[in-house]
Amino acid sequence: MTLGSVLLGLRTSGDRPAGVSDGQYWLGFFLTLASAALLGLIWPLIELSYGKAKRPVNYGIVLQFQTNLAIFATLFSLTGMVINKDFQAMGREANEYGLGNN
Repeated sequence: MTLGSVLLGLRTSGDRPAGVSDGQYWLGFFLTLASAALLGLIWPLIELSYGKAKRPVNYGIVLQFQTNLAIFATLFSLTGMVINKDFQAMGREANEYGLGNN
């Protein structure tokens, strides 16, 4: 994720959607970097907390955290899509793309 956001920031004029201002573009760039940093901190902090609790981190614990992280990330994204009414825009975007509503 970090490498992708750095490459995106270096090519600021290449693949920017129409109507996106410089401020919005750079905000997206820095939010992507922040999310990569946060994701990189999650596992060491979990391991530190389990170490302080004197519990071993085994395969089942790692799998449980990965599953919970994926579920809550999906719910967070879906909530944002519902608030932004992105589901209603999917059909229109499919028609504009040229493949239709298959």
